[in-house]
Amino acid sequence: MKKFFCYCAAFLLTFSTASAFAADLTGTWTGSMVTASGDTIQLTFTFKQDGAKLTGTVSGPQIGSMDLLDGNVDGDKLSFSVIYNGTAIKNEGVISGDQVKLIPNHDQGEPVGGEVTLTRAKTPDTTEAQPVCPAGGCTPTSQSAADVTGTWTGSFAIPGGDAMQITFTFKQDAAKLTGTVGGPMGDPMEITDGKVDGDKIFFNVSFNGMTIHHEGVVTGDTIKLTTKSDNADFPGGEMTLTRAKSSQ
Repeated sequence: MKKFFCYCAAFLLTFSTASAFAADLTGTWTGSMVTASGDTIQLTFTFKQDGAKLTGTVSGPQIGSMDLLDGNVDGDKLSFSVIYNGTAIKNEGVISGDQVKLIPNHDQGEPVGGEVTLTRAKTPDTTEAQPVCPAGGCTPTSQSAADVTGTWTGSFAIPGGDAMQITFTFKQDAAKLTGTVGGPMGDPMEITDGKVDGDKIFFNVSFNGMTIHHEGVVTGDTIKLTTKSDNADFPGGEMTLTRAKSSQ
């Protein structure tokens, strides 16, 4: 039997072609650059992405703050310019998850310094509102409050406008998540490294040596699922899963 080839070949390929702007850089990124003179400059980039358009600033103790110009995102690639001391510096980079490999060059093509690796700054966890407790106190809630055990279905558009149906069968044991993913063609595939943490789920699916990472947020009978691959050619995408109703 064929493996579930469409999960990789159709799902990821669809998002690499139809969703050219799958990468979302909005947020704060930090890194350092060694200049041609050997100095190390700490850099903080604040990106705001709207489709293919990229705006924001870059700042550092040695350079002050500068606006990004002509910013563009195309799949897993980005480019922008800054003006420093009257000189245009063009930056081109490749996005891989929460890292960006950035190469800055003068407008004449001369390198400004070495390659810069930017890392997305972690967002502080939002403090959850504390429940109002009765006089006897509150019963602690489980960190694995969401229970996703059961069948979940979703779909995505494939080239040509058709919809591909995907079915996830989850089994949850406290924070541990196991199960399978299948579709109209091929055998179901086992999920690995599954975990539930509050209203968030995480798991992987491996196919032909490629690992597809899944992260989702559970809201009642809906899961907003985001996928990304360890292969830079496939930036991943998003899908909404709905819990299948149990037959009476």
